[in-house]
Amino acid sequence: MSRERLAIPLSTNPTRQKFWRVVGLLILATVCLTLGFLIDRMWHYRSTAAQWPANATAELRIIKTPRTSTLVENQFGSTTQVLPGTPWTITEAMAWSAREFNLYVNTSEIVGVRVDGDIPSDVQSALKNWGWKTLAYRQQTLIYREGAADPLPAARHINPWLTVPYFNGTYTTISASGKATSLPIHISPTGLTLPVNMERFVPTTDLTLPEDTELIGSFSIPKEESRAFFPQNISAAFPGLQLLNETSLQSGIDLLLGIDNSGLAFLAAGKATSFDLEQLGAIATEGVALQNLSTTALTSDDFTNVTEIRSTGDTSVDVNADNTLSSAVAKNSSGDIFRLTQSPTALIISNRPTNIGKKQIGYASTCLKHASGFIRPFDLLAQVPTLEGTLGNSPSAKIMHANEIAFRKHWLKICW
Repeated sequence: MSRERLAIPLSTNPTRQKFWRVVGLLILATVCLTLGFLIDRMWHYRSTAAQWPANATAELRIIKTPRTSTLVENQFGSTTQVLPGTPWTITEAMAWSAREFNLYVNTSEIVGVRVDGDIPSDVQSALKNWGWKTLAYRQQTLIYREGAADPLPAARHINPWLTVPYFNGTYTTISASGKATSLPIHISPTGLTLPVNMERFVPTTDLTLPEDTELIGSFSIPKEESRAFFPQNISAAFPGLQLLNETSLQSGIDLLLGIDNSGLAFLAAGKATSFDLEQLGAIATEGVALQNLSTTALTSDDFTNVTEIRSTGDTSVDVNADNTLSSAVAKNSSGDIFRLTQSPTALIISNRPTNIGKKQIGYASTCLKHASGFIRPFDLLAQVPTLEGTLGNSPSAKIMHANEIAFRKHWLKICW
C-alpha cells in the first residue's frame, strides 16, 4: 500500500515575496507622486515673461502665497509706491495678480510691473494720466513708463529651484547681451534669503574695537567692489587722503562698524603699504579734519553762490615708529581721532583705539544662524542720515531700512 506525500518546496517564501512586492509598489508610487508634484510645481511657476521694460536690469518675482503676501504687506505694501509718482501701493498691485507678482528695477528705481490678473478698469484708465502705459500679452499685463523705449523680448530661462517648496520667488538679472541669470529666494516672516556665494565678503583678519562699542557691522569689501564703496573724487585739498584712497583700493578691505557714546566707530584693515611717517601724519591730520567740518554760504562779487567748507578746532598729530610698527594719531579739540597703524602685513585705519591683540567683541546674529559677517543698515542710517539722500527712491533705499543683513559662505539673508 503506497502512501501519498505532500511535496512542499523548501526554497520559496510567499509571505516574503508579497512583502517586498508591496514595498516596491509603495516606493514606486512615492517616486511617481513626488515627480508629479515637482513637474506640476515647475510648470505652474515656470517663467512666462514675454517682455521686460527696456531700461530694466533686474526682475524680482514673488510667488503669491499667504506667507509672501504677509511679508510684502508688513514691510513694503502700505507705504511703498508700486510705480513712482502714482497713488497705488505694492499691496494694491499684488491684488491685481493671480499667482505671481513681478517688479522690474534698474539701479535707481522701479521701472515696471507685470501682473497675471485683471487690472481694474479705473486703474487702467488712470495709468496714462500718471505717465504709465500697459502692454497686454495672453493673460499678462506689463506696465512701463510712457515714452520709454519699447519693451524687449525676455530671455527665456528655467527656474528648477521652484520645484522645491522652500523657494517661493526668484531674483533675475539680465546682462547687456541679454543673458538672464536667476537666483531663487525664500520669503519668510522675517525676511528674504538668497543662496549666493558670499566668500569674498567674509572678513579675513581679526579686527577689534573697544569693548564698550556696540557692533553694527563686520564684513570684507573685495577689491573689485571697493571703488563703489569708497569716494573717488576726493578734493585736491586732501592730498594725503587721495594717496590713501589710491593705495587702499589695490586690495580688499576688512571693515568693522560700531556705535558708542561718541557716535559711529569704524576700523578698517587693508593690504600693507609703504607710507613714511610724514605721509602717515598727513593722512591722519586730514582724516580727523573731515570729522569736524562746518559750512558757510558765501556770495562773491559777481553774485555767484558758493559754499565754503572748513575744519573747526585745532588739530594735533603724534607719529611714532617702533620696531616694525609705525603709527600716526591725529586729534582735534572736539575729541575726534583718526589713527593709522602700519605693519609689515597690514594698514589699519580707525577713529577709535584698535586694541590690537585683544579678544574680538562677540556678536550673535538674530537674522541668520552661524553668520560670518553682517551689517545693520537701519542703525548705520541713524548715524549717517545722508546715506539715504544719496540713494533716493532706489530699491537699495528700502534695504537701508532693514534691521540686519547677515551672511555666511553661501547664504545671504535680509531681515526687516
